[in-house]
Amino acid sequence: MSVYDYIQQHAPDVLRRFIDKLDGVGVAALDEQRKVVACNNRFAELANLAEPKGAVLSDFAEPAQEGSIVLPPEGTAWKMTIRLTNRNDESAQSQVQVLCENGVYFLFYSEPICRDDYAMGTMARLNDELGALNRELEKKTQELEEANETIRHMARTDALTGLANRRHFQEELEPALAAARRHEFPVSIAMGDLDHFKTINDTFGHEVGDEALVLFAQILKNSSRQEDTPARWGGEEFIVLMPHTAVDEACNLAERLRKQLAESKCPHIDRAVTASFGVAQFDAMKDDAADFVARVDEALYKAKENGRNQIATASTATG
Repeated sequence: MSVYDYIQQHAPDVLRRFIDKLDGVGVAALDEQRKVVACNNRFAELANLAEPKGAVLSDFAEPAQEGSIVLPPEGTAWKMTIRLTNRNDESAQSQVQVLCENGVYFLFYSEPICRDDYAMGTMARLNDELGALNRELEKKTQELEEANETIRHMARTDALTGLANRRHFQEELEPALAAARRHEFPVSIAMGDLDHFKTINDTFGHEVGDEALVLFAQILKNSSRQEDTPARWGGEEFIVLMPHTAVDEACNLAERLRKQLAESKCPHIDRAVTASFGVAQFDAMKDDAADFVARVDEALYKAKENGRNQIATASTATG
């Protein structure tokens, strides 16, 4: 009689309904003397029994820890871990589900567990997999950080000139003015605008106009100090934030920029490219950020009204 037939005759309904799910599981039925009365091939293979029927539990199994194998009383079930002594690997252990019904013990064996070399191999494999996952995570994190930095750079950089854009300049302006108020140091702004830029575009084309903008931006970048923030304010207008700089020093910088641009050769333009500048120093008692920029813009307008290719401060004009 097969173990399945035996279960059909002796086991409760709840067990019989799960017979079709027992493939790969070692199943044995033991009588009250703990002798095997029926088993499947998987059980015989796990227990390493050539003639399993009639074998006593103690012939092929012992407790995994000190003590004895205690089987459940009638109508109950529990789990236990035993060591299969008939196997070549003496350290092999199996978890067993035991059910007692109608004086018969039904044993359900899983694969051997807790074998030393198996456990070590499993741990080594898991460590390798975890290391690979960590490396992949680090790589993905780095790629994400690089992508985010690229996005941040694009969001604050003017695509044509590579300078800070208006948004980034405004983000730098507020904390610079707050620090100037707190520590009482001067801050100045110089705003430059290419003269007759529309004429350049109309005469030579917009690509050549872009070359003029890039030339002016490069001069601004090369002439600015590390603590300065040169930016493209919009169109042909550029601006430089200069912390720890009074208006006279800012005018000197603007004059150097003006002369360098006028003396530079712009490709494809057969005339000098010039710029007008407005300069203003922050007034901590009167200015907020908008007032400060408005005053330097007013000075730039004054320089253009006075003939272009020159510098004007927020209060007086200089040639």
